[in-house]
Amino acid sequence: ANGDVNPYGVAIVPASIGNLTAGNILISNFNNSANLQGTGTTIVQITPGGSQSLFAWINAETLPGACPGGIGLPTTLAVLPSGWVVVGSLPTTDGTSATAQAGCLLVLDGWGNVVETIANSWINGPWDMTAVQQGSQAFLFVSNVLNDTVAGGGNVVNEGSVIRITLDLSSATPTVQSIEIGRAHV
Repeated sequence: ANGDVNPYGVAIVPASIGNLTAGNILISNFNNSANLQGTGTTIVQITPGGSQSLFAWINAETLPGACPGGIGLPTTLAVLPSGWVVVGSLPTTDGTSATAQAGCLLVLDGWGNVVETIANSWINGPWDMTAVQQGSQAFLFVSNVLNDTVAGGGNVVNEGSVIRITLDLSSATPTVQSIEIGRAHV
């Protein structure tokens, strides 16, 4: 409804919880209606038959914590079997990498409400992610694009990073147990 375009993140919904329906697909939109990258704020849900509905419309002004730079939803998207949705934000002000900010990770409940914001110095332009849930813990593996990769201008970049975030899912809202960083030598 707000005109967001450029679907980036894709995740299959594993279980029906809240507004999530098992077998549907969540898609995060990276661009706004002006087609500016890093300015999209919506996640849609699509059925196997192609029907689309809005799952979440994220407002930077109402987040439960800081997200440096605002909202711009890239490919960083995962749906956990417990119904929690984790999406990254790699925001820009004008759609260019020159104005890209560190961003954050957002945890949404099965109804599309942001319940937690995860931001620290190791989250620096979350671009993509994979996740696994084991019992009451979830492990998020997040790649960052702003650790010299944008500045590299297409050249080989050493010391790119992937962070591992462990979430405790045993309470009403997921909480971060640990954040670890690994360096990739390319």
